[in-house]
Amino acid sequence: MLNSSAPNGYFAGDLILYGTLEKASPARVLFCNRPTFAAASRNLTPTDKIRALLSLFGDGLRAQFQWTCNCDYRQELTHTTAPPRPLPRTRTSAACTERFERYWEKMHRRELRREQLILFISAPLAGYAPLAATRGSLADDYAKLLAQLRTRFDEITNSLRALFGGDTTVSPMDDLAHFTYFSKFLSPALADGFDINFSERFAPQQTIQENCWCSDGVNIGTGFYMDGRHHALFTFKRWPSRTYPGIILRLTTLPFLDYQITVNLDPLPTKTEVDKEEKAIERLRGEYKDSERHSLLVAIGKKERKVESLSSGFIHPFNVTYILRVWDETEPGLSAKCAAIRNAVTNLNGAQYNECALPSTAKKLFFASWPGWTNSPYRHRSLYAEDTYLADLLPFSATFTGLLDGAEAIYDGAQQGNLVGLRTFIGNPPTPQHAVLLGAFSGKSVHMCDLLSRPPPTIITRSSSKRACPTESLPRQWVSAQSYSTPTATSR
Repeated sequence: MLNSSAPNGYFAGDLILYGTLEKASPARVLFCNRPTFAAASRNLTPTDKIRALLSLFGDGLRAQFQWTCNCDYRQELTHTTAPPRPLPRTRTSAACTERFERYWEKMHRRELRREQLILFISAPLAGYAPLAATRGSLADDYAKLLAQLRTRFDEITNSLRALFGGDTTVSPMDDLAHFTYFSKFLSPALADGFDINFSERFAPQQTIQENCWCSDGVNIGTGFYMDGRHHALFTFKRWPSRTYPGIILRLTTLPFLDYQITVNLDPLPTKTEVDKEEKAIERLRGEYKDSERHSLLVAIGKKERKVESLSSGFIHPFNVTYILRVWDETEPGLSAKCAAIRNAVTNLNGAQYNECALPSTAKKLFFASWPGWTNSPYRHRSLYAEDTYLADLLPFSATFTGLLDGAEAIYDGAQQGNLVGLRTFIGNPPTPQHAVLLGAFSGKSVHMCDLLSRPPPTIITRSSSKRACPTESLPRQWVSAQSYSTPTATSR
């Protein structure tokens, strides 16, 4: 595949397959919901967990971390704050309607913020289907091959869940979720289309490009124009001189939504790096015999410690491509966002950025950042990195949302435009949970009264109406699918 070509593949078996099964790069997509490190202390606990995650990669396993942010709370709002039809116009119904209208308008004004982290893990195929086979046997061979891949990826998923515990949610995506994510990636305008039914647009028999890529990129300036947006790309030219847990917040807390961070990780063979460092030590020792400079002894000692750490498995080397993509509808808006990106990277303790000056380079990096594509041949902007400091630079964080899935009530969060869901029952069968409400002077009683005025836990499903939720007729568009006799809402 040429450097300037876009990758292509299929959605099959809840996996992303780039290429064909005879020679493919399959990837499993994991949605990782980890609270941000904004309130974390500067200790090694978060770093150690991420380093343990990085140690899982190798033997052909590659990874891609893709961080993005949007304002989409549609599913949670329509399943929680919308009052069911049987409720009269009581205080409960009025509170639900008011909450829905306020958050729905803020979502359309893009005043809400929801950061998400998607982890893509790719593995090489262990074998391929025989060429001389009937159609039926070939389909059976492909099914067995996909089952083997899913089994291997399931083991990695279970390892991640055991590693991060209950503070991080790790959930695999299915084919429809892959299609939805890809569609929004290649068409940023769809991110604000809250009434789009992606299941109707999905055609499983078509390729990724046929399904999701609806607009070519036109070369303009230093970037390209695609789907009504101007795009610009940045990469890291030099890592920070010093890192700590939470340093990446300077990049992930910028006051706009239209940007994305993609980190492609390619594990390097430890023996190759050890041999390279040993050759450097021999060269430095030869220079020291000629000049006897003390600085050469310091460099030799540094190289020897690195060889010791690599040989003992204390550090793991990687080839990393760190890509930042930003877009906007207008060129002045894009220039302002690019200035914010430059300032954020510059403030990362001596880090340096590399801004694409040619549209062709921007397109190559854009293709390298496609979800799950870890085999990009374009490696000219890659940097050597070790897990000791790479763990702090990975955007391994997401917006804290509490328990939004099936929440009984939704409130404004303390972070930048986030929403937090609350539950009073958890588990199956549902078990009531203990709770403590803390406050400085005022507001505790008001908050508790608002929580108690929520309707009983129900599962709300949207009617078949195609309208975009007009608030004036809201109660008529929702029906209760389950009564409170079997509660499903839970609480932490």
